[in-house]
Amino acid sequence: MPRSTAPDELDPLPEELKEGARLPGDPIN
Repeated sequence: MPRSTAPDELDPLPEELKEGARLPGDPIN
């Protein structure tokens, strides 16, 4: 399944995280 059709909740890098410094699974320290 192409990424372009995947919803934001299944996308590993949502628009708001593409400009972020870390992934939601990364440690906060």
